[in-house]
This record gives sequence, C-alpha cells and structure tokens, in this order.
Amino acid sequence: MDNYRREMNSTKNFDNNEEKSHEKLPFIERLKRKLQLLDYPILIIMTILIIISLIMVFSSTMYLSEDGISAPDPFAYMMTQFFAVIVGFVGIIVMISINYKMYRNIIFLNSVMTVLTGFLFLLSFRGVIGGGAQSWFSLGFASFQPSELVKLLSVLVLARLLENQQREVILAYEEFSDKTSKYSILLLSASIILILLQPDLGMVFLIVGTLFIMMVQQNLSFKINLAMYSGAFIAVIGVNIFSRLASDWLISVDSYQINRLGSFSNPFKYPQHDGYQLISGYLAFSRGGWLGLGIGQGETKRYSLPAGHTDFILANIGEETGLIGIALILGLLFSLIFMIYRWAVMSKSHFRRNVLFGMATMLLIQSFINIGGVAGIIPLTGVTLPFISYGGSSMLISIMAIAVVQVMIIEEKKQVIIIQAETEKNLNDAMLNEDGFYKRDHGLKLVHSRKQEK
Repeated sequence: MDNYRREMNSTKNFDNNEEKSHEKLPFIERLKRKLQLLDYPILIIMTILIIISLIMVFSSTMYLSEDGISAPDPFAYMMTQFFAVIVGFVGIIVMISINYKMYRNIIFLNSVMTVLTGFLFLLSFRGVIGGGAQSWFSLGFASFQPSELVKLLSVLVLARLLENQQREVILAYEEFSDKTSKYSILLLSASIILILLQPDLGMVFLIVGTLFIMMVQQNLSFKINLAMYSGAFIAVIGVNIFSRLASDWLISVDSYQINRLGSFSNPFKYPQHDGYQLISGYLAFSRGGWLGLGIGQGETKRYSLPAGHTDFILANIGEETGLIGIALILGLLFSLIFMIYRWAVMSKSHFRRNVLFGMATMLLIQSFINIGGVAGIIPLTGVTLPFISYGGSSMLISIMAIAVVQVMIIEEKKQVIIIQAETEKNLNDAMLNEDGFYKRDHGLKLVHSRKQEK
C-alpha cells in the first residue's frame, strides 16, 4: 500500500510540475521529450515486419484484381496496406501525445467501449459480409472492422478492472464504484456476444483467450489456476476429437464456420471443398523448401491459394522465401512479443503490467491462431498474422497496440526518473544536514574552548 501511495503521489507531483513547466513549451517540444523515452528496438522490429509485409503483399497480389473482373493492378493492395501503415504511424504520435491518465480513466474507457458496442450492433443491419462473417463497415474507399478495435480496448478495460482488485489499491481507497465495474463487465460481455453472432469465431477466441490469460496471471491460488488451465486444455482436446469423429456431419451443416471446424482435421478427405485451401497451403510450403523459389516467383498464389495475401500469406512466404524466410519472420515477431513481456515483468505498476502483459498475449494468441490454422493444427478462423497479413484494420490496430505499449513504457521510464530524482534529492538533503550539523557542532566546540582560555 505504501508503494502504491508513493507511486501515485510521485506521479501526481510529476504531472503537476510537468504541466507547469511545459505550459509555455510548444507541442513539438513536449512531444520531443516523450519521443526520447520510446523503446526504439520495439519500433525497429515492428518497422522491419511492416516492410516485409508490404513486399509480400505486393508479391501475393501482383496477379490479383480487386474486383475479379478487370486487369490486375500490381500495386493496388500494397498501396492500401501502405495507407493503413501511414495512418498507424500517425496514430502512434497521437496516442503518445494523449495524457497517460486517460488510459486509466475507466469512465473514458467505458464511453469508448459503449460506442464500439453500438457499432457492433449496427453491423447486424448494415455490415458487409466477408469470410463468412458480417464484420465490416463499408466506408466507400475502405472498410473497417470494429471488432479489431474492441480487442485492443478490452485489454485496457480489463487491466483497469484487475488493478482495482489489488489489495493496496483497495486499502488506499482508489477503487471506483461497483456500478462502474459491473458496467465494464457488461460491455465486455455484450461485445463478445455480438461478435459471436456475426459470426467471427476467430476474433471471439482471440479476445476471450487474451482476457482469460490476463486473469490467470493474477495472484490467484494454485487450485484456481490449475482448474482454469485444465479446463482450457480439455476444451481444445475435446474440439479436436469431436471434429475428427463428426467431420462428415460438420461439413454437411449449412454454416461456413462449422464447415471449417469439420475439415481441418483431415483436409484430404474433402480436397475439392473445405479442405481445398489448407491443401493448397501445404502445396505452397512443399514447393518452397529451405530457400524458396524467390520473391514474386511463387506459382500457388496464381492458381490455387485462396486468401494468399490475408489468412494464408505465410504459405506464400514459405513458397517464395522457404523455411529460412519463415524462421526469420517468426523470429522477429516473437522477439517483439518477448520484449513486451519483459517490460511487463519489470513494470512497477499493476495497471501498466496488466496492459503490457495483455498486449503481448493478444499478439501471441493472434499469431498462434494464424500459424496454427495454416499448419492445420487448429481450425481456420480467418485471423490475420500481426504486422504481416494484408488488412487495413488489422495492420492499424496492430500498430496501435504497439503505440499503447510505448505509452506504458514512457510512463514506466518517467517513474524511474522520478525515483532517481527523489533519491538524489534525499541524498543531497542528508549531506547538507550532516554538513550543517558538523559546522554547528564544530562552532560550539570552538566557542567553548575560547571561553576556557579566557
């Protein structure tokens, strides 16, 4: 509790002093000071992944027309992806500029979440269907998937809720009302149900999995953690066994999502139907070998690989760059995730630790769903590979996730600066007090000795 109050008081004093000292500074100068505290290795890895994405999206779509009728424009998809990247980098600047307090403000988070839940409800009437799910709003020049933003915001909301349950926060009387907590839980539940009704099972699994692991990593008892992990493991094994035993029935059901559940366990049983995409992915991997055929030289994307630029872009990467290329990309991606986890472990704030852990877990689960689907380990769900797959909404939200990570890192570095400044101040005060005591004591002895001489 003392550590929590000390951090809150330090942060409050720092923010007040910073606001007073920066009142006359221009926006650029204030932004420059925050940019100096960024974690640049994370930004560099993200930028490398984005550059790879632009190259591979171009390679995957160079023979693909946007409407399926006209002649293909080899740069069309890449430019759309590039536009999302530009918006994302502008978003990083904007999100860094926002006061850190807004990310902890549960009223603000609930307000944004309410708007997003309303958008998810409107999708039932005006949504655009893609990949078997009614998940997109058409903006004319582009489309937007609100559920992508929900997965980002849900991490912030749950991180705030989990922080509110910490003992030192409760004892410090910093908790918000039960009504606010219940409303946050209601919004999270409603948004997940609305996404499930689209139906977008991959996004539901991603959000629920992220929130589930965020709750498990709290200081719960061993029995509770064991029960939660065991339940998740049994559920995964149960789905796998059920899909194998009831594959024929699942394929016959008039549902795109259920058909995928029935075909992933044995795609060669349905080579001309729901197993076609997965078999095409295997074919692309087999052609790539160790070093690949060369960027732009892949053939599977031209004839038999559906979604070779979105869900199955990893198969095209495997064909053109081989196992070495896949290992390089996945190595960079998992290095990025590991670095975020490392910051979460080092964080001294419950909220920042929860946010960093949640963002890293979200990227990890999304990567696992995509890679597992392409490899045939889990059912195909239409989830993109972070920073690599084509998709404006996915790319934008992935970059915004890193922006949130950077905001947490900046605040963490601020706290280190505050602690160092307080330590130096206390040390200087102690030295001054000691020096003053020495002079006062020495002066008294000198006067006393002179009186004795007289």
